[in-house]
Amino acid sequence: MLNYISAEFYKLRHRKGLWIGMVLLLFLECFVLFPGFALEVGGAGELRIQEVYIAFLVAVVPVGLFLAPIFAVLTFDDQYGHGTLKNEIVYGVPRVGVYVGKLTAAAVTGTICALIVLAVYFLGMFFFGRNGIVPSPEMWDTLATTLVMGWFTWLSALCFTMFLLFVMKGPVGAMLIVYLLSVIGSPLAFIGYEVGSSEAKHGFLYWFSRLYYAAPYQVLWSEGEHAVLYSFLLFLGWLSVTTVLGLAIFRHREIK
Repeated sequence: MLNYISAEFYKLRHRKGLWIGMVLLLFLECFVLFPGFALEVGGAGELRIQEVYIAFLVAVVPVGLFLAPIFAVLTFDDQYGHGTLKNEIVYGVPRVGVYVGKLTAAAVTGTICALIVLAVYFLGMFFFGRNGIVPSPEMWDTLATTLVMGWFTWLSALCFTMFLLFVMKGPVGAMLIVYLLSVIGSPLAFIGYEVGSSEAKHGFLYWFSRLYYAAPYQVLWSEGEHAVLYSFLLFLGWLSVTTVLGLAIFRHREIK
């Protein structure tokens, strides 16, 4: 298993798309950080520039729902279409090892890339806002809660994407389903959470709004103290269900 995961890491390190994507993401990050330089030059030391940076970061955390699936696609590499998955099976790699190995490699790689982006963001925030007002402890608590909760929602979306990649014929359909679910599912979850009265506890909206992988964002804005635990438990659910179903289908699938 460890050898297979190492091989997946090796392949990912040599994927140009991963490096190009990271460079573009860091380049875009500079556009967010650079205005702080102009403010510092202009003598606006009392501006709450660090608070602005933190508020922006909290607001963009849900964007990770659209970035996380990309790591699943890069790891899977359309092996059905290229016909390379058969080689791994022929060489004796267990199908459980294939599924879990790719999922682990995608999750770890995505987490490392997210940490790099966050590190650069924090360095820029402290550099450009070094003379500004220090954010309150409450803002740091909100940021920490949002980031940890967001990480679990990203991993849930990644698990769902990997499941679709293994059970569908191509990555285009899998990405389309994930992105449509992320775009349409979020407002549906908010609506379902608000209208989840006692009379509707067995309805679709009620359960969707509580089991959807991005549902913790609603909990964050209404009951922030429970958001991290909720997102963690929800992640375990998505991980377990998608992995069990994915393996059950993948084990009986003919690999050509």
